[in-house]
Amino acid sequence: MRALAVVLALVGALTTLVPPAGAGVVVPPGDDLFVVHDSVVINARPQLRHRLESWNVEYLGFHGMQAVAANEFLDRRTAPIPDTVVVALNFNRRTPAQVKADFQGLLSRLAPAKRIIWVLPGIYGDHIPPFRETMLDVVSQDVRVEVVDWHEYYRTSKQIVDYLGVHLTDYGAWVYAAMIDRVLDRVGPGDLPSTGNVGQMSSRPTGESVSGWALDLESAASRRVDVYVDGERRRRVRADRTRQDVAAAYGLGAEHGFRARFGLEDGTHRVCAFTATGAGRGMQALGCGSLDVRHDPLGDLGAVKRAGREVQVRGWAFDPDREAAIRVHVYVGGRFVTGAVADEPRANVASAHPGRTHTGFDLSMELPVSDDAVCVYAIGVGRGRNESLGCASVPS
Repeated sequence: MRALAVVLALVGALTTLVPPAGAGVVVPPGDDLFVVHDSVVINARPQLRHRLESWNVEYLGFHGMQAVAANEFLDRRTAPIPDTVVVALNFNRRTPAQVKADFQGLLSRLAPAKRIIWVLPGIYGDHIPPFRETMLDVVSQDVRVEVVDWHEYYRTSKQIVDYLGVHLTDYGAWVYAAMIDRVLDRVGPGDLPSTGNVGQMSSRPTGESVSGWALDLESAASRRVDVYVDGERRRRVRADRTRQDVAAAYGLGAEHGFRARFGLEDGTHRVCAFTATGAGRGMQALGCGSLDVRHDPLGDLGAVKRAGREVQVRGWAFDPDREAAIRVHVYVGGRFVTGAVADEPRANVASAHPGRTHTGFDLSMELPVSDDAVCVYAIGVGRGRNESLGCASVPS
């Protein structure tokens, strides 16, 4: 039999979509389809039977089915793992480390499969993006995986789920079944006719970006690239920038490079890029990476000392968004007192932050003896905010 498919549809709570123009499954009648699912797909069973009528469908599922249970079922399964697998996992209340282990274990149990279609769940709460982020981080390491994002299908319609925002309406069941139909609509479970790479991620004063290339091995046409940040799609671009190295390697033209720009808050973000597979139904991972973003100033209040009425304030500060020195402001008891430019040499800072050779400040002021705190702030420029470097009391 040319292809078997396991659909692990553990999609417990999904929310809204525009119906895709689903084509029929391009496979000979008689292929087997094994559906392991939770309550969402229970609602979609009638539509799945209709859309996938050329498959011999077997259902295994119950309300509340989760990834850990799917692994237990696969451990007890005696039948061979099929060539084609569709995984549609939903959130479960386990720690990120446990969820990651569940996904890795699932891919391990599906080792014989040649093609794995992975459905990202809908975003119906703040807890879902980190869950999707963990999914993408795991599946992007497996070259067999194609990703289809259920959230991108349903988010433009509010008629897909019930009033709780969880289970599918009749219309939602039709849309969900059509999505599964479309993503399975490719002849054969063999090689994925797309390839590419994520080459560089950067954070600059003007914003963040990711670049690379994507190529359809069967065509010189430019591919679509979707960029996900922390589990949510942030940008969609065309891979049509000139890459002579790709042209030399594959002989399919040079217009296959991409660069996506976006803005992120300070912190460490997980960035993944995907390109459409040859059939244009699912997405193949080009790669993932961590991007450290810092636009707020960095610095430290090293010392605040009093000698009589004179108070000395020392430290260092710089803004990642600017090569030139920045200003620091001194407040006493909540009132602005003075400011200075942090442009004095600081070898220890330059050692920790290459290129930042002149970041120090050392200023003195006369202040009456009091219990008021002396606070110093680095003044941000560009996208950064003002940053507190610390406070100290110098009563005597």
